[in-house]
Amino acid sequence: MNMKPFLGIDITNNKKNEENNSDALICRSASPALRKAQEEAGKQASKQLMKVLGKTLALSLTKYLCLIAAVTVTLAGPVQLYTGHDFSLRAAYEDSPWLFWLVAAMWIGTVAVWILLSKKQKKADESEEDADLDPAFSDLESIGEAIAAELGIPENAPLVDVITFTYKQKDDEAVPKAADPDFTPYTIEILHAYREGENLCLVGEADQYAFPLSGLKTIRTVDKRLSVFSFWNKETNFDEGIYRAYDIKEKDSNLLIKPYHILEAEINGTLWGIYFPCYELPVFEELTGLKAK
Repeated sequence: MNMKPFLGIDITNNKKNEENNSDALICRSASPALRKAQEEAGKQASKQLMKVLGKTLALSLTKYLCLIAAVTVTLAGPVQLYTGHDFSLRAAYEDSPWLFWLVAAMWIGTVAVWILLSKKQKKADESEEDADLDPAFSDLESIGEAIAAELGIPENAPLVDVITFTYKQKDDEAVPKAADPDFTPYTIEILHAYREGENLCLVGEADQYAFPLSGLKTIRTVDKRLSVFSFWNKETNFDEGIYRAYDIKEKDSNLLIKPYHILEAEINGTLWGIYFPCYELPVFEELTGLKAK
């Protein structure tokens, strides 16, 4: 039986598809009003974040443009004036003292601008770190709490990383494939995980997915390294504490993870695969009662 990847995105016929394949597993969703409020708050939060990022980028570019200008004047002036002649600083100064004063003024100005912009950039960086205090981010957090209450997510439900990917169907098999060959097809979704009655529940932004415990078959280990596009979202760094033993690497904005696991579940004749990183294995083993093979 071919396996369907949980939250996978099928791009076989449409490379721009962004809808996942798991609607059939949704057992509960947030109300339309909360979903709309979440979408609007998300847009406002994104605008605020992009505004801060744009400001810091502009300051960085200005700093380096000033530095490049100073270096260019320093090197280009004497070279242009004395190409083909014997060059000496004394002769150059006697012939064109204004050029040396110009270079000195340029460097003094560059240092002053660099210091001023560095202070402004530091303030901008601090405002970026405190972006969650902005009303848009506060609204987003409040709406998330309201959705969690509406869906009945337990307060102690852990957040887990689940690996998702874009794929193409080949002989009824989901083959991981990126829409853009320059990027990895793998990414991470952060979900709440818990048991509710006889179900394993995974909850995303506004949807609750249910997997009957009776349909859970096995946790399979795949001894292969995956390059997953994601930022590290745990409070403890990936090379510290309990995560140190998993030998997680970071390269080009991707996390390098080995091994990874697949929780297999059969529901109504369909075999589903929940892919997750090695460091989430203890949570899934506890919730399912299964041991990885």
